Amino acid sequence: MLADDFRFPRPGRENLPRLARLACETAATHCGDCRNYHTTWPALRAAGLSGAGPEHNYQLHLQLLSELMAGRSEVRWLLAGSADAGVLGMAQGTAEAMQGTRHEFTVVDRCATPLTLCRSHADEHGLSLATVLADLMAFQAPGAFDIVIGHQLLTFFKDEDRLPFFRHAASWLAPGGKLCLTVYDRGESSRPRADISSDLYAWRTRNLRADVAAGRTELPEDLEAFIARIERQPRRFNGERQFGIDHYLGLLREAGLAARTLPLPDAEPRPFGDPSDRLRYLLVAERL
Repeated sequence: MLADDFRFPRPGRENLPRLARLACETAATHCGDCRNYHTTWPALRAAGLSGAGPEHNYQLHLQLLSELMAGRSEVRWLLAGSADAGVLGMAQGTAEAMQGTRHEFTVVDRCATPLTLCRSHADEHGLSLATVLADLMAFQAPGAFDIVIGHQLLTFFKDEDRLPFFRHAASWLAPGGKLCLTVYDRGESSRPRADISSDLYAWRTRNLRADVAAGRTELPEDLEAFIARIERQPRRFNGERQFGIDHYLGLLREAGLAARTLPLPDAEPRPFGDPSDRLRYLLVAERL
């Protein structure tokens, strides 16, 4: 278990306090049952209390993505789902490492709140960005993409919907295009995941209260209201089944994609759970 003074890395490109305020304002109008998630996520990342955002393994992500896109004069990005502007910031970091290459970004999400945050971030940094309000399974790409990013996206799909999603995502790829999915290989844990999730909630709330009292953290709303939103968020465990990396590779092959795995070892410890219960990988797939 981590000490209460531990924090995960904060990303450098996003103005997360500003985006957290914008998320709170926008979610009140545009969100449905995703309101608590979209309201709290940028603020948790700003406080270093998420552990699952793209800033986790950030430099390795940038290195791997830039190597996958090396040698191209233009890169067309599709970000499939986005909790806030974090995945766009990661793509931006990759683009900055590829000097002399032109980059165009498209973000698709079924909620307008993260799209608003992405547009605000793009405007601040001068990025070429298109946003599309659509369910991913209904999204018809206006063109072909060189790289499609799904950062921990599969946790939002039911078991039976992953194979249809892979087949649909394959249609978005340009020749030689890459589908890149950040996933966990969930092995056996000595503790139930529901218990780990409860401990993570308690760790976050203790630190939020301490940080707000000390003036170290700025929240977009009243502290107790914010904590109540975290508590009311649904706990997503991909159903109650355990999934190994071979499960995802098999589905990708069945969808007509050649796939390989690139390990994303923890650059820092995670708050709760055994070290072996969640090994992170970047799945890289392309059409046969």
